[in-house]
Amino acid sequence: MKKNPTPSTLLRLALALVLSLGIAGCDSKKRAKENATEPQKEKAPLITANPNPVPAGEGDGKTTVSWDTGDGSVVDVYLSVDNGPEKLFGRHSKNSIEAPWIGAGPVYEFRAYKGEEHKELLGSVKVTRNRK
Repeated sequence: MKKNPTPSTLLRLALALVLSLGIAGCDSKKRAKENATEPQKEKAPLITANPNPVPAGEGDGKTTVSWDTGDGSVVDVYLSVDNGPEKLFGRHSKNSIEAPWIGAGPVYEFRAYKGEEHKELLGSVKVTRNRK
């Protein structure tokens, strides 16, 4: 003959089951959260020029070239006009430099490289100027 469990025994078993399921559920939620990949945030461009294109007008136009690594690392910014040879334009982790000599016709490309090695291109921006 089997002995029936008492109500207090059943209550303890039920409570133990609920607690173990709750703890396991919390743990699996935590693991799922840790393993979930956050949606990729759209990164701001490393290097920009404003205005771009440069408005038409008399004489030379101007734009301000800005860059920011976001992590404090040094960037070398080089300038190439119409895909010609590059010349150093600026060096810093965060900077803005005005380029007051933008003419109509050529394409001015500002290229940001990581460090002084001039090997790893981080970003670039092409600047043009409207003709009248």
